[in-house]
Amino acid sequence: DINTRIDEILRWCHRQGFTRDDLSTRIMLLKRHSVRPVRPLSSTQIDRLRREATPLEQFLVEIILQTGMRVRDVVLLRSKHLSDRSITIPSSGLKLPLAEPLQKVLTTYQLIRPFGERSTILSNTYGRPISARTATTILKNLTRRAGVRNATARNLRTTFIVRQLEADMPFP
Repeated sequence: DINTRIDEILRWCHRQGFTRDDLSTRIMLLKRHSVRPVRPLSSTQIDRLRREATPLEQFLVEIILQTGMRVRDVVLLRSKHLSDRSITIPSSGLKLPLAEPLQKVLTTYQLIRPFGERSTILSNTYGRPISARTATTILKNLTRRAGVRNATARNLRTTFIVRQLEADMPFP
């Protein structure tokens, strides 16, 4: 264990006279990073997210739920990646069908925040693209408001994958 080794080295340095104080008592040991298993969201949780969402949040939720895109790809989306019937993932160039619920949400979002032919779809009030961190924060705020605990973009992507597997359909 790395924490034990660091502690032993610092104590040894103190015993040998390399340091005046025992630094092992002053340092904060490293914590192990544990990753929670990602669970798909239930229909009830998804409904709560959809009810509470603003148009921007609806777009984020739906695009991840309907396509399984990563947040970093969603924030890179430009209008050139969208057509009437498909959406192209910026990082891979993979074309996915544009489902009807996503088309409706996109139309609503575009009415509120119009974007030009070459502009980024998700932009701030100054017209600059938002970051992946900002998009993640937007989703986090939505989940708090909707009362859906521990829901992240990873949960939305997992939900997409589980639904594709249940429908016996391939996924990107």
